[in-house]
Amino acid sequence: MDYFDSHYISNSDLKKLRKMIDPKFEDPADIDRIFSFGTLFHALVLEPHKADYTHPDYELANRMAKNFFKEKICREIFMKTYDLRREHEYYRSSYMGVNARCKVDFESKALSLCGELKGLSVSSDKALDEAIDRFDYDQGLAWYLDLTGHKRYFFAAPSKVAEKVFKRLFDRDHHHYKRGKEKVKKAIKLYNEMFHYDHSEN
Repeated sequence: MDYFDSHYISNSDLKKLRKMIDPKFEDPADIDRIFSFGTLFHALVLEPHKADYTHPDYELANRMAKNFFKEKICREIFMKTYDLRREHEYYRSSYMGVNARCKVDFESKALSLCGELKGLSVSSDKALDEAIDRFDYDQGLAWYLDLTGHKRYFFAAPSKVAEKVFKRLFDRDHHHYKRGKEKVKKAIKLYNEMFHYDHSEN
């Protein structure tokens, strides 16, 4: 099954749907560059052989990747976890009434952990918490935990603007998970209202 051609919906699909109907939402002017940079950074950490070493922002992405591996917990997850899988896909039928999919950046059954990498322009814990809510990363963590069935979610965010790597470990008791789960419920409700409307009463 090809991930992007699948009829299963992803967290990104739900976020795009909400953006489409929000008249106040507007993508950043440099959205293509942001996505291109994210692809490069992910490759440098997860699949270095796929990285574009001619990318104009290579030096910044490479610095962030090196900072990531300087962190002991990041090194141990990536170097010492015997069953670590990268870019692994999950598909679940009838998750809260929809067929759902996700692709986790990395995961381990032995650790009961899945994780995600984000390169963010934040320089403080407060700014990170604001970004998690504003960009709905909490919705993503609930989506990934529920679809993978893992107990823990590791969020690693090397900063674009500081020599720092923000690290958070979440479980289902964390308030970010609980807030994210509510966002998932609202997003799926909107999806069902738009695409599964019952016309039989009209």
